[in-house]
Amino acid sequence: MKRTAITYARKSIKVRGQENERDSVLYQLNRINRYAEENGYEFIDSFSDIGYSGVLRSRPELNRMLEFLK
Repeated sequence: MKRTAITYARKSIKVRGQENERDSVLYQLNRINRYAEENGYEFIDSFSDIGYSGVLRSRPELNRMLEFLK
């Protein structure tokens, strides 16, 4: 039986070789997916905020994810 998980990523620090916000988020999601595959997780949903700072408490996809978890 696989464990289930959700993913959340947002634009964070600039990653070497990743020049824009979208690439940074895709990089994060790729890393999360690789970890999940190696550890038997199955994703049931994915959330990502592109262009939103972590300082902001209200981000569209973060809010959607929190509602999903209720």
